[in-house]
Amino acid sequence: YHQELAKWEAARASKDRSLLSGEESQSCPSKLSPETFLAFRISAMDRLTEDTYCVRFALPRNCQLGLRPGQHLILRGKVDGLEIQRAYTPISPANAEGYFEVLIKCYPTGLMSQYVRSWSTGDTAFWRGPFGDFFYKANQ
Repeated sequence: YHQELAKWEAARASKDRSLLSGEESQSCPSKLSPETFLAFRISAMDRLTEDTYCVRFALPRNCQLGLRPGQHLILRGKVDGLEIQRAYTPISPANAEGYFEVLIKCYPTGLMSQYVRSWSTGDTAFWRGPFGDFFYKANQ
């Protein structure tokens, strides 16, 4: 209830009438789909070790990604004309607003690693999902 109320109050404050019409805003990432890749802008890329990066992706209008613990996304890349896909689990808090973060380890001969090493802040990456139905339940 409190999450829905906060969503309604934020929509009212920004004069977003999509909640009244029963349609969600087109710019909110709740439109994540397992079938369709969506573009997300890289807002920060921190090199944590020689081969590990923490990459932050921007979400529009301080939306939340909406994944549950145990779910993951698929990243699509292209290296030398070959399309590649890999699954990653966001490491940001489930209630993080306006971003999600992914921890990526790069391997010397990995194709996705080549793609990730080519990224810079401001670039766009394509994700689809969520996937996974093994959910965390407290005390179970």
